[in-house]
Amino acid sequence: MSDRVSDQFLERLRFFVGIRSLAGDVVENMRAVDFVSACLRDAGFEVRVEGREHLDQPVIVARRPGVNSHRRILIYGHYDVAPVLDSEEWCVDKPFTVSRLDGRLYGRGVADNKGTLLARLFALSEAHRSGSAVPELCWLIQGKEEVMQACSKTASIFRNEVLRFHAEIYVDETGFNDVDSGERIVFLWSRSGEHESSDFAKFAIKAARKGRVENRHLNKLNGGENCPLLCAMPRNGVYLGFGPNDRLHNIHRGNESLDESRLAAHKADFLEFLNRYARY
Repeated sequence: MSDRVSDQFLERLRFFVGIRSLAGDVVENMRAVDFVSACLRDAGFEVRVEGREHLDQPVIVARRPGVNSHRRILIYGHYDVAPVLDSEEWCVDKPFTVSRLDGRLYGRGVADNKGTLLARLFALSEAHRSGSAVPELCWLIQGKEEVMQACSKTASIFRNEVLRFHAEIYVDETGFNDVDSGERIVFLWSRSGEHESSDFAKFAIKAARKGRVENRHLNKLNGGENCPLLCAMPRNGVYLGFGPNDRLHNIHRGNESLDESRLAAHKADFLEFLNRYARY
């Protein structure tokens, strides 16, 4: 496994991070929507944008048919980023670019959530070109994740899409790695609390190849009760969070970054997870 992302990936990530998809900037948010939508179509998705008439940061809804599989997975992500505050200190000159330093990639949005989102897009583009087995997918990509209040319109869109799709597993925007031990961590959760005995959950843990399970969801800036994904999930839905982040990622602060080797590995991990679950 390479300890660096490909040149093509790095070029795309620099372009994506260069889009200042901040709350209140309609032009930049629509640039982000157009960029992500084009990447999704390249990966075989049908894409529509919901809430455009009410939201300056609308929701991207993408659907992809299964290939040699009857399984269904819903994926969550977001294209907006936290603002860069004057009080933040950065070891690089321009936070809205991507810089390499000591094995990490720095830039606003790299860890939350543009790096992981792009790695998954690249994985699915690869699957689309190769025709490998993939479950039927619904990908909901929010535009108002970093704001300090819940958005009723976004929540309504999520509820409607979740009800229509009937997924078995709900994959969140990222996950964590123990920076000291190198151990991979998977977050596992359900509204019913019965996820530990679920056959889907047991397989998901094995397929995601993680070393430690934590029975909780990702920390949410506004609390889980305001997360449109968590609120929309059915009681029997199994939540899964895995990805390249670690406690050095500094999201919402200066020096936001990801370990480059873990980001490169996540593309392969995500593709293997989808392929194995497709054949489950």
